[in-house]
Amino acid sequence: LGEYNTRSVSKIDFGPSFLWLESCICGKITGIYPENVVSQALLHSGVNALIASTTGSNIPGGYLPGKNHMWDTWLGTKLRYKQWEKKVDNGIYPDFHFGMKMFNDMCYYMAKDNTTVGKAFRDAKNNYLPYDADWELWWNPPLCNNGGEGGDSGYGTHLEAKYTSFQEYVLYGDPAFNPYTPLENT
Repeated sequence: LGEYNTRSVSKIDFGPSFLWLESCICGKITGIYPENVVSQALLHSGVNALIASTTGSNIPGGYLPGKNHMWDTWLGTKLRYKQWEKKVDNGIYPDFHFGMKMFNDMCYYMAKDNTTVGKAFRDAKNNYLPYDADWELWWNPPLCNNGGEGGDSGYGTHLEAKYTSFQEYVLYGDPAFNPYTPLENT
């Protein structure tokens, strides 16, 4: 939330809205004093439906295919950035994986089918593992060099790490909320 805290967020008028909060532990409600629970402060300020992670995310441990230590230097990173700038200029974008895949699918379902947040979230989660299960990536779990939590290091499908994304997001608020506005039918 950057410079915002639960007290300042609770005073913002979000009106009827939907929010996907992509950050570790922002959806956690257990073991935290109620006045420090970010997700509930957002609901208090008008967000109708909020999706947030209740656990640490696995994203920092995953690296996209093509990693062979060249990208670990500032020059390699700059080169990779320039390559992606050219691809984006030509309308080529990377595939979505992990939480971004679920978020993208969910927004697609809400726009295409004029459906509720709860149904779109359910459908996106149901689509995630069958889509991502065979995708291979370089994986190095954060703060772990022995293959502990998050699965083994190296190149592969790392399905255990993908289950983390599948299970980490929770919907708070009204699952029947539909952010569609009839007068904006475009």
